[in-house]
Order: sequence, then structure tokens, then C-alpha cells
Amino acid sequence: MRSERGELERTRQELAATKEYLHAVVSQHLATTEELGVASEELQSFNEELQSTNEELQTTKEELQSTNEELETLNEELQRGNASSAMPTMICSTCWPASTSRIIIVDKERCVRRFTPTARTVLRLIPGDIGRPIADLQPSVTLPGLDAAISGVIETLAIHEAEVSGPDETRYRMQIRP
Repeated sequence: MRSERGELERTRQELAATKEYLHAVVSQHLATTEELGVASEELQSFNEELQSTNEELQTTKEELQSTNEELETLNEELQRGNASSAMPTMICSTCWPASTSRIIIVDKERCVRRFTPTARTVLRLIPGDIGRPIADLQPSVTLPGLDAAISGVIETLAIHEAEVSGPDETRYRMQIRP
């Protein structure tokens, strides 16, 4: 009987140790499950943030595509405008030297920008006159109130015509056009 009692005592001790161990494992399992729950919530929150960021990036991408399309349209319009303005400039550059008309082109500040070769001889112009105010010129033709007339045409966009005379009493018809 003694051996049965000893074995019973040892079995009780083993059972108590096993219960204690099992209790520790269950406690550890609960703690791990709780940690996993917290980690799962954090991952879910992180996923939601990533999804939100992806949506924002998609919106930004769409806005950039829209802006890019607008820029392409503006670029095409600019190229068309450049192409359409290049033709008159080319025609003007080709025909200008051969023109028999006496033409002076001035800007809004009434400074000389260009003139034809025939205007050079009649109005005593030199290449250095380009960029000078029209009022500073000393033409051989009498042009009273020329600067004021040009200013009026720039303001009203109405054509101004007058008859002027040269030093040898030659008569010329002067037109100022906007």
C-alpha cells in the first residue's frame, strides 16, 4: 500500500504541475490571441489608409491626365497659330524688298519697325532709323502732324488719308492704317 500511496501522491503532484502548466499555456494563449487581435486591427487600419491613399493617387492621376490633355490642346492651338502667322510673315519677307509702295511700319509707341526700299529714297530713311520714334525723322516730304495722326489711328483704328508734297512739288497720297 505504501507504494500505491507514493504513486498516488506522485500522480497528484504531476496532475497539479500539469494543471499549473495548462493554466500558464491557456493564459499565454489568451494573451497571444489578444495581441493578434490588436495586430489585426492595426493591419486593417493600415489597409484602409493604403486604400485611401490609392484613391487619392488615382484622383491625382486623373487630374494630371486632364491637365495634360488641356496642355496638349493649348499646344496644338499655339502651333496652329504659329503656323498661320508664319505664312504672312514669309509672304511679307518675300514681297517686301520688291514692293514699289512706300511703306513704313511703326509699333504702338510710334517707333519705326520696318520700311520698304522705295520709302527709304523718298523719305530719306537709313537703317539706323529702325527703332527711332517717327517724330524724330527728317523726311524730304512735308508731313504735318504725322505723329498725332498715327496716334489717332492707333486709338481709333480708323484709316487716315492725306495728300502730301515732296520738295519738287511731287504730290503723294499718304495712308495711315492700323
